[in-house]
Amino acid sequence: SPAPSDGEPVFGTAAKRLRRAAASQATRADGEATSRHSTFSDAAAFQWPQARAPPPGDDEPAVENAATRLRRAAASQASQDDGDAASEEDAGSDTEPLPWTQAPMVPQPPPHPPPSLGPLPPRMPPPARFAEPTRPRLLHIVSTAKDDLCPEEWEEALDMRSFRDPAAGPLKHHDGRHPDIILRLVEHPDFESWAKFTADFLALHFSEQATGTVAVRLFCNAGRHRSVAGALILAHVAMKKRWPYKLEHRSIRKCSCKVCGDEERRLPALDAAWKRWEQPF
Repeated sequence: SPAPSDGEPVFGTAAKRLRRAAASQATRADGEATSRHSTFSDAAAFQWPQARAPPPGDDEPAVENAATRLRRAAASQASQDDGDAASEEDAGSDTEPLPWTQAPMVPQPPPHPPPSLGPLPPRMPPPARFAEPTRPRLLHIVSTAKDDLCPEEWEEALDMRSFRDPAAGPLKHHDGRHPDIILRLVEHPDFESWAKFTADFLALHFSEQATGTVAVRLFCNAGRHRSVAGALILAHVAMKKRWPYKLEHRSIRKCSCKVCGDEERRLPALDAAWKRWEQPF
């Protein structure tokens, strides 16, 4: 250092040198702080462009101001996230929870067992207006030709072709309603076995306790003579037994004579058939 002048004390010169060294050190520190401040401010502007703080004051270092701005930006972002989450919770609280997200309710047993009520009373039958409707009992008698039978009707059909009568002669021109044809069928040797078989069939499918309709189908080759006479005999038996019945001739080709259409002339032959029907029993 230069030598002190004559009019200046030694300690005054040393004090100046100390002040100059401190000022130089402060200038160097301010330059370094300024460079660091520019670095932090660039990072803050890139990550949070909305969080720009005013430049630092004279009495606040630049480095501390940059850190403070970073903390403020982070706190602002956190508060914004908290506000969004709170709004979502408020919106979700207005809606009811879905049923499948709730835990099922398990029934709890009563604290005390219920008192015993004793045996249950007998079950009462339902009133008549709630009872199932039952159809009236009816015997449906049908005479038909072999070719007019349906496939499902063969199982319950009665075959009348065994009553052969080659000596009928001119009776072939009439139908089975003629009294002589009915009498010749009653006097046939197969009448007793046929009556027994038909009676067993009616006992199996039609009785006094049965309800509904039972169909009895009698068939022959043409459905005009033997099946018609057998159906008339069976209808007369049902009338004697007071069974409700319905008579139907499906394949008959009616005769136009007065004898075939006269019921009074037919009645003695049907009475003979009823007596013969009752003989095996």
